[in-house]
Amino acid sequence: MNKNLIRWGAVTSAALVAAGLSLTVAGVAVAAPAAGLTGTLAADLSSTLNVDCSAVTSDNGSVYMAAGTTATVNITGTCDGVNGLYFETLDSSAPGTGGITVAGTHTAATASGSSITAPATMTVDPNTRIQIFKTGGVNSVGINFSAVDDSPNPMGSLGESTTLGLSSTASASNVMTVPGTIGSIHNLGGDAMCQIQSGEHVYAPYTVSVSASGEYTFRVVTTDPLTDAVVAWGGQFPIGDPYVAVYSTFDPNNPDSNIVGCNDDGDDNGSGTEYLGGTSATIGHTYLVEDEFPQFVKTLDAGTYTLVLTIYGEYSTAAWNGASFPAQSATFELWGPEGAFALADTGFATPSWVLPTGLSVVALGLAIGIASFVLRRRANS
Repeated sequence: MNKNLIRWGAVTSAALVAAGLSLTVAGVAVAAPAAGLTGTLAADLSSTLNVDCSAVTSDNGSVYMAAGTTATVNITGTCDGVNGLYFETLDSSAPGTGGITVAGTHTAATASGSSITAPATMTVDPNTRIQIFKTGGVNSVGINFSAVDDSPNPMGSLGESTTLGLSSTASASNVMTVPGTIGSIHNLGGDAMCQIQSGEHVYAPYTVSVSASGEYTFRVVTTDPLTDAVVAWGGQFPIGDPYVAVYSTFDPNNPDSNIVGCNDDGDDNGSGTEYLGGTSATIGHTYLVEDEFPQFVKTLDAGTYTLVLTIYGEYSTAAWNGASFPAQSATFELWGPEGAFALADTGFATPSWVLPTGLSVVALGLAIGIASFVLRRRANS
């Protein structure tokens, strides 16, 4: 696993989002979404992107979509004349060449690419890369539209789907310290599948009880806010790289002890890359899963365990509080043998969801709105 040690920051104000500025707060990189790019994601994961040619600075983003769907792109501002829009096949070996539709006319993308005058609006097929150029042709925003597969469900049944929130304020009561030189990579509990940065980590605990021995799958299926790794117009937040560890007994002063299982990135253990999840392709999807969302399988004995949600990267208490992060949360699912879930009431309340500017999401598998909630579901209900 090769990660940028500081790959996220925070959007600290609406002005930063609008201007696309970057700065440093308390030693932490703070970054806004790509300049000139905003968007919305509907509950069925159809997306609309808005690009202001006059505002773009060189940047890139991705859009993930189901095969057979299209995304809408609206372009305003002053683009680079007859070369304002460039489009090409993202992957010539993938099924379907990609392409765009303008005013009812579809043009297939090619490996060599094409340049045209930027239209006011168009739809874009999966497997297409576009670049929208500002006047002068120096700065542009590039967007990859990728078709991704449905998520395969783990073995067994879904026993629980729960949203946990990381507090906007770090304190002695919700910060654990991972041993080692600050910023270095540490294998939590000595497990190479449990890489995490040494240093301080804000965390949220959650009690999980299972009533039967068997194989259980823990996975994160969405975060809030969504980051630019998931939606092209998203901001950068620590929760975009979540981390989950499960303990028989959790001691925040000794996070290496009593680990049952843990994971940083789902692709570390072969679970794949970005995919669509939720209901089904015919009914509609309800969330996007990014390859940095943890997923792991462990055999558990019947009993009670503590799940700990945190993030891969270290943040000192001073840096976390100085960055003024909004409420951040991650939704995890627990799958296991039919009827094996005895759910405990932890009394843990999640914070209200705070979404990046321009992001009008949804449920993403749970509920619409900004209400705090914990959704629990018995496997047999």
